[in-house]
Amino acid sequence: MSDFARHMAAVAACFFGAWLAAGALFGHAWLVGEREGLRIDGGVIDVHYCAPDDDPDRMPMGIGDLEGCSSEMYAQSEFRRQAGSWFGVGTHGTLLMGAFAAGLYFLFATILAFGLEVQVAPWTQRLAFQLFDVENGCFWAHSHPGTQAAGAVVGSFVALGVAIGSAPDSLSVGPDVWRFVGGLALATVAASILDPRVIAPGWVRRREPQLAAEPAPAAPPLEAQEALEAVEEQDAAESDTPDCVRCGRETSWLEAAARYRCVKCGLYQPLHPPGSRVDA
Repeated sequence: MSDFARHMAAVAACFFGAWLAAGALFGHAWLVGEREGLRIDGGVIDVHYCAPDDDPDRMPMGIGDLEGCSSEMYAQSEFRRQAGSWFGVGTHGTLLMGAFAAGLYFLFATILAFGLEVQVAPWTQRLAFQLFDVENGCFWAHSHPGTQAAGAVVGSFVALGVAIGSAPDSLSVGPDVWRFVGGLALATVAASILDPRVIAPGWVRRREPQLAAEPAPAAPPLEAQEALEAVEEQDAAESDTPDCVRCGRETSWLEAAARYRCVKCGLYQPLHPPGSRVDA
């Protein structure tokens, strides 16, 4: 499979996972059960009480296309008394963070589907729309949408665990829970394949451009280095009038001082190779 085909497959998988999760949020097969002969279909916000399909005396009401059903919000139903306040916190948290994660995955997949690259700008840098900008083939944002979506996925899973753990014993986990979890998991895996920063943010994994590193110059062999030093010492010994180490002018030999002295600045030169700063 080519890189382009692999890229588009990951984009499609991210779209599909986000669509599964978003569709599950509108379903009523999260927490299911039965009470007093009525089928209970619980969603994230409300619960449906539906008569069995073979009931000859069905309730004379309906919800949309559902005949023989009535709806009641969890906050107004008896499940709130049975489950407690944590049940409502968990269901609402699952709805909000799950919808936020699915929306960001849709945005992230759309950006990559158009061939753009996601770049994160500091909050001190002004962007065209303050939150994001599109320029030179890049989608500039103050926060990486994939990373934010992955964080919301973790939060929604925690809230879902709280809701399921505090749900009444008469309700059991329905298929929408697995659609939601599976969809977000699929979108997260696909998004991390498209961009590793989704599960490893910038402060964990630096995604700098890979520049071609120049090979370090190889150290000369030891024999060659020793020969070079010997030549330099010989050149220094053969120099009759070394230049001044301060101003570079000529020096003259003084027998009394047993060293050279600059004819311009008067600096005494040490008996060291020319250009040395020792004793200067």
